Parts: sequence; C-alpha cells; structure tokens
Amino acid sequence: MKDNKLVDLIAAVLTGIGLCWLDLSNHPTFLIPLTFKDIFQSASIRIGAFVLVALMLFLWKHKLSAQWGWIVIAILGLMIVAGIDEMISRANNPEPEFFAEFSPFPMEIILYIMPALLFMGAAHYVGLLVMSQRRKYA
Repeated sequence: MKDNKLVDLIAAVLTGIGLCWLDLSNHPTFLIPLTFKDIFQSASIRIGAFVLVALMLFLWKHKLSAQWGWIVIAILGLMIVAGIDEMISRANNPEPEFFAEFSPFPMEIILYIMPALLFMGAAHYVGLLVMSQRRKYA
C-alpha cells in the first residue's frame, strides 16, 4: 500500500470540521447564543487536535501506519479534544462543584467516538478512492 500521508492529513481536517459541526448543532437554542469566539475556539481546538495527531503519525514509518493510521488519528485526536475541553470547562467554572470528579471528559469521548471514526474512515477511504482514480486516468 502506498504512503498516504496527505490523505490522512486532509481526513483529519475534515474530521475536525465534522465534529465541530456536530458539537455546534447539538447546542440547545434556549441557552445563550454562541458567539464567533466560541465557534472559532471550538473549530480550532477540534481541527488542531486531529491535525496534530496526523502530523505526529507522519513520524511512524511502518506499513500499518498507511492502513490503520486513520483509527489512531481519530481516537487520539478525540482524546486530545476532550482533554482540552475539560481544561476549558474547569477554568471557566471557578466554584468547585460537589461532584467535580464526574467530569464531561469521558462522556465526550463516549458520545463522539463513533462519529469521529465514521468521519475519519469515510474521509480516508474516499481520499484513497480519489487518489486511485486519479492514478488510473493519469
């Protein structure tokens, strides 16, 4: 299998955009409306986390990286996103809650693991299909 680092990088960006859209579309309408800063912060965290993992995966020189690297990017990127969201939510909540140990960190991973894998897998394999069609007609 050929090296497909560019496909994984583009798939990571699309996964970050997809999870940002999914997160913002679940925002209840009765709460305070989101500002441009909130939307930009959410998008940059999600896209940046997945791109960071994709760039770190470029250093892994193994044939498994080309075949299954997209799963590693999806899972580690989601863990970084959830960790950063946890830090932001704790920094924005100055009063410690009674159940502070029950954080949204594990819940965010559970809620978004399947969409992250679906977005990343679809983008990865569509990218490979486009690359193969391009080689076929070139």
